[in-house]
Amino acid sequence: MQIDALNLRSLMNPTASQPGEATTSRSTAEIQDYVCQLERHGHSAGDLVLQEFARRLKKATHGSDIAVRQGGDEFLIILPEYPPEKVNLVLSRLTHVHVDLGNKQIPVFCSSGWTQYRANDTAEELIRRADGALYSHKGAHIV
Repeated sequence: MQIDALNLRSLMNPTASQPGEATTSRSTAEIQDYVCQLERHGHSAGDLVLQEFARRLKKATHGSDIAVRQGGDEFLIILPEYPPEKVNLVLSRLTHVHVDLGNKQIPVFCSSGWTQYRANDTAEELIRRADGALYSHKGAHIV
């Protein structure tokens, strides 16, 4: 499924438990150092990294959740009806991923950021806030 700002709006139809209470979260996850993994281990290993990360992402989400690869090493995750305290639980399931490559394991780390849908949000505003949270997370984890 191709997700862009135009059809993201149709996916962002939050159901609220109380009037005015939006519970849909939009997350962005990005595999850290993916290009370095490609250079170090080759494109076939890069494909395995993407496949394993996507498998883990599918396992971490359920039901009405939507998780798609946006391109490159970035993934979009829409979590309908998730209160803020549960979003980090889902994202924590994307940590400690390893890919078996013959006689070695490749550790796969990701950065993530998320935001809650707010009444009257445009898809662009939601994307901008989630991406901002992702970049803040990446900046906090630079060694």
